[in-house]
This record gives sequence, C-alpha cells and structure tokens, in this order.
Amino acid sequence: MAHDGLGSVPLVRYIPPMTKAHAAPTEKIVRDSKSGRSVVVRGVGALKGHLTLKKGVDLTKPIASQAMKGAKTRKLEPAHAKH
Repeated sequence: MAHDGLGSVPLVRYIPPMTKAHAAPTEKIVRDSKSGRSVVVRGVGALKGHLTLKKGVDLTKPIASQAMKGAKTRKLEPAHAKH
C-alpha cells in the first residue's frame, strides 16, 4: 500500500473494469429494385421517430442541397442599414 506521508491512510482504491460499449448496427445492405445492385444504406435505425419525406427526394444524394432547391431565398441586409 502507498502512503502520502500524512498518516497511515492507504491510497489504494478499487477501479471497476470498463464495460465495452456496443454500437447498434447503423448499416444495412439492400438490393436496388431498379438496377439489381446491392447498396449499403447507412444510418439505419438512427431516427427514433417518424420521418416524412417530400415526393422527389433522392436519399442517395445530399438532402440539404435538395431541400434548398425549392426554398425561397431572402437577402440579408447589412447590420448598419436603417429601415
């Protein structure tokens, strides 16, 4: 036992072993019905709730850029502009 010089207090303590974290599988291999090829779908099971997609959204392409296509853009005025 180790001592710190302040008395006979032992500096030994029990540290339990760390448990291993098991990540849920987030990839799934599916067959594309149009081409017949196997495709890896990432992120399966990551969403706990429901997700409603607009018609025409292609999940194999970046979703953010598809969402911005139909969005109206607004110009930001400089902070020093007066109304």
